[in-house]
Amino acid sequence: MIADFMQLIFVGAGTFSSATTGTGPREANTMVLESPGKGTDFGYVYLNVEVERGKYLTVGTYLERNGSGSRSFLVQAGYDWSEEERLKPFEEPLSKSEIMDGDDMLPLEDFQAKLEHNGLFLKDWQRLKTFHHLLAINEILPLDLSVSADILKDYKKIIQSFSRRTLDTSKSDSLKNFLFGKEEHTRIESDYKKAIQELEQDVQTYGNNLAEIVTVTKKSQELGNLKTARFAMAERNQTWVLARVSFWSNQVKAEVSTIRNHAVPHEVNRLMLINLREKAERDKGLAESNQKPLLDAEEKALGTFTKANSENQKLKKAHGILSLLGSEDGLLERFTSYINQLSQHSLLQNMTQEIGSNWAFFEKVDWEGGYSEGLLNIQNKIKTLTEILANLDALRAYNDLNNESSLARWAVDQKRAFTNEEESVLVHFATQGITRTKPEMPNGLRFLPEPKELFEKPVNPLQVDEAGFWLSLDGVHEYVKYVHRQILDSANPLLIKEHFEQQRKGIDDKIRELKVEKNQWQKLLNLIKQVNDIEAKIEAYGQREELKNFIEHPELKLTKEQFDETIQTLEREKEIVSLFELATRDYNTAKENVSENKEALKDYKESLDELVVLDLSTHLKDELKALISDSEIQAGVQAIKEPNSPRELRQEVQQRKSRLLNYTQQQSLIDKLSNAKTEASNARLDSELLEVPIPESFEDSLTNEEVGRLGKEHDKAVLKYQNSFESVVRDFVPENDQDKFKDNYDFLGLCLAILPKSFSSLEFTEETVIQEVENHLKQIARKNQDLNERKFQRIRDLVEDVSTEISSRLDKVRRMKRIFNDDDSEITGGHFVKLEESFNADYPRAWLTRFAEEFNSQSGLFAEEGGLYDRVSKLIGIEEKLVEAFHACGGPSNAHPTATQLLDPNSYFELSFSMETKTGKRNDGSTGQTYAATALLCIARLSLLNPDESTRTTGLRFMPVDEAEGIGTNYNMLMRIAEQNDYQIISFSQRPLPSLQEGGQNVYFLQKNMDTDEKVNHVPTAILGVV
Repeated sequence: MIADFMQLIFVGAGTFSSATTGTGPREANTMVLESPGKGTDFGYVYLNVEVERGKYLTVGTYLERNGSGSRSFLVQAGYDWSEEERLKPFEEPLSKSEIMDGDDMLPLEDFQAKLEHNGLFLKDWQRLKTFHHLLAINEILPLDLSVSADILKDYKKIIQSFSRRTLDTSKSDSLKNFLFGKEEHTRIESDYKKAIQELEQDVQTYGNNLAEIVTVTKKSQELGNLKTARFAMAERNQTWVLARVSFWSNQVKAEVSTIRNHAVPHEVNRLMLINLREKAERDKGLAESNQKPLLDAEEKALGTFTKANSENQKLKKAHGILSLLGSEDGLLERFTSYINQLSQHSLLQNMTQEIGSNWAFFEKVDWEGGYSEGLLNIQNKIKTLTEILANLDALRAYNDLNNESSLARWAVDQKRAFTNEEESVLVHFATQGITRTKPEMPNGLRFLPEPKELFEKPVNPLQVDEAGFWLSLDGVHEYVKYVHRQILDSANPLLIKEHFEQQRKGIDDKIRELKVEKNQWQKLLNLIKQVNDIEAKIEAYGQREELKNFIEHPELKLTKEQFDETIQTLEREKEIVSLFELATRDYNTAKENVSENKEALKDYKESLDELVVLDLSTHLKDELKALISDSEIQAGVQAIKEPNSPRELRQEVQQRKSRLLNYTQQQSLIDKLSNAKTEASNARLDSELLEVPIPESFEDSLTNEEVGRLGKEHDKAVLKYQNSFESVVRDFVPENDQDKFKDNYDFLGLCLAILPKSFSSLEFTEETVIQEVENHLKQIARKNQDLNERKFQRIRDLVEDVSTEISSRLDKVRRMKRIFNDDDSEITGGHFVKLEESFNADYPRAWLTRFAEEFNSQSGLFAEEGGLYDRVSKLIGIEEKLVEAFHACGGPSNAHPTATQLLDPNSYFELSFSMETKTGKRNDGSTGQTYAATALLCIARLSLLNPDESTRTTGLRFMPVDEAEGIGTNYNMLMRIAEQNDYQIISFSQRPLPSLQEGGQNVYFLQKNMDTDEKVNHVPTAILGVV
């Protein structure tokens, strides 16, 4: 409320915004109390300002509820309101009675009249510029709020911030806006907008020039490319024409040489084939007469070879047997031994197959004593297993607790623990099949109807060893084995039953296992009895280790007679080998003679068959024969030798036949020569049209492929030029004029059609047109450079203003720090206000300095390629240039600022506000400490509004403090700060403050009028202590 009153008085109702928030909008006019039925509601809020000892001026605001008549006013003793004269103070402060007429409050005009009647003068303003200026020049306020709207708003914020309304000290932007306001940023931004307006025409001109540069440059590039394509086309054409003349001139010579190389061999081969036909007929008749004698000789040699080969095969088999049995010494004995081992091996193999899957049990039997002893071992094994199974059955019955005749059942029923000896006696009798039931004869001879009779006396062994003990039973001594595991040593029937169940399960598993084993042995016994010749096979089994590595050889499966014949064959080895070699040689010779004679007849026949179909009387065409001579033909015939064999004759026929020229081939040679002559003539004619000089001889020998490649390159060059020409026409010639260039590829005509009108007055050729375009572009570029210089200068001025303002704000921060670091600025608890600045990495301040440095070194003619000026010059708008300059001078590449952000000094640094002890310990602070810190910040901010820090201007400095009792002991600190900085504290509290000092303050007590329901206080009771 206090802050709102001070705003209304010094800032005015028009700029007012409440320092506190309510449930609805809190406008200035709503502070006037509403009085239904009494007409227009209005009110006054004013201060009597003691400008000299006992001299006063009054400053205040008149408000109407409807909001239409709010005005600020001053009251003085004089009537001169000019800014050249000081206001005249009066001697007594105005009281409420001055604005009252009985119980009614006077409207402003009546109040003014009443004052004039009493010798005082009031002037009011709705536009407050003059009002604020009068407050400054009359030292009512220490600063002039009329200078700018920003200063007025800043002053309003300071008043609000004393009440903690608008200032959020935890946010950097809030701090910066509060401390520095927006005036300088607004001015810089205004200069920026003004620069944009002033340079708008330049920007348009620059853009037009740039557009023309782009257009003409593109046309120039296209024309340059077109010119290059045109020159390349002409060059390719000349190269291709010369290549054709060279190639076809050489081709004529090559075709003549080819004809000679084919025509002479044709005639030579034709004459040779006539001679070969005659020789083949003679040699064929001779071969036919030799055919029968050769076949008779082959048949005789085959009979001799067949007999010798049979003997030789027997010898090879004998050598195979010898290699298996070793040397010839003792050969019969080794053969006999092998036969015996073979017999034993066969017996063992047969028995293995007969025993089959029972072989593992068979090998467990000891057969060393022969068949009978081994058979007895199996039978004993079966007997032993039978006995073991009987004992296990008895033991199983003993462990069956469900059987009432079971001795174990009896023992469990006794419900006592048995000694090891007692349990061993029970098991001893149980394993013998003794139960409590009398057996039927002759199945059993003993039973134990009352087992307890055994244990009426303690069991006293006569003699004990590790396995058991001797026991006397009515004079009969019987050996009893100790049980492996005692079960009845416990009186717990559940535990005993569990043990018996486990033991019974184990006995059942063992019985099943032994039954399987017994069945296997019984099966083996039955099999062995059925095996034939078992004794011999058991004997062979005894030699199994000796037969383990025995290998059976089918070659040794011989009778005694066959073995004797093998011995005899080995004794005749030399004779057999000699006869076989001779027979083989004679037979091969006879067979080769027959084969050669057959092949000769075949070759002669095939040669004659091929020669018969040939018309060897055919001569060369006259066009070909004219190019060769008879002497060349005769020399070729004489140089050929006659073939030595039928095969060579046949090959000669085939080769020479293939070299004959038929009609088609001869005509092809003639056509190729004629075509080469025609092409050579055409090529020379084209060279004459192009005025290309032809050399007398051609050193380079081009191939047809190379000439074709050059032709394709020429066609590509022509097509490229035509396509480029048509593309330029489509891109730059108006559509209505494009028909002029249809099938008309006039380069100069196209240049005149697409270049600016200024080119029509110039004289240029195909060689000079590009240079003229480049000169035109340079003129436009120089104009744009001048425009760039102007834009660059304006950007530099803006950047310098921003840099200067940043320095000014940082200097203000340093000045405020000095205030906060003063010992008199200590807040309760030993805390001090901490204001720290940090620089924004996204907006490095260094770019501003670098920009100024590079601008001075790179502008104009001194611009470096790729440097600041070069990069920025390529852009049109000032904002584009400014942002590009930011990046070029070190601004982060990932930052995308606007011109407004770059021209805002607050963008380059951040502020933080906190409370710390001298040791640097941070503290969020109590409500009172926080308010004290905010008050110090407001005092520091207000000091910045005074441009001259060295002098302190006279005027009211005050701290409006609402809800003062919440500040606590920090109120004393505020009073100390206020006294040091010439401030007054205007506070509001529901209860008296605890730290009042006698004579140190003026206190006003408000109280409600209990005689009315209206929300109106009595005239406050004053206790004046400040004089």
